[in-house]
Amino acid sequence: MPICFLLLIIRNLLRNNTNYSYLEIGSYLGSTGSAVLRSNSIEEANFIDHWQDQVQPANGEQLPVNNKQKFIENIKQYKNGRSFNVFDCDMLLADKSEIKNIDFFFYDGAHDFQSTSDAIRYYASCL
Repeated sequence: MPICFLLLIIRNLLRNNTNYSYLEIGSYLGSTGSAVLRSNSIEEANFIDHWQDQVQPANGEQLPVNNKQKFIENIKQYKNGRSFNVFDCDMLLADKSEIKNIDFFFYDGAHDFQSTSDAIRYYASCL
């Protein structure tokens, strides 16, 4: 599924209600976070990435370097008084006490079964 189509689906899902709390794992350079924040009623957003992995797609395409500063530059224009938590750590080391009542959980971390399963189990109490 092309990423632009996925971003439209996410944006439209969130557009219908207000005051959402959003959790994103695997924030990379902030394109998904920016799209979600741009025209939705996100009250609080939580972003988790350790900005160290330089994972490249299996198709051989070369992606830009994973960079926290670039991520912050990309999403800060959408802050508009909202609460942002940015966790620069492994997804299983983030302080969950700061992540509460998540309405929308977007996972774009490692795509293997174990990593995905670990993320769901670890953050289930935040949903």
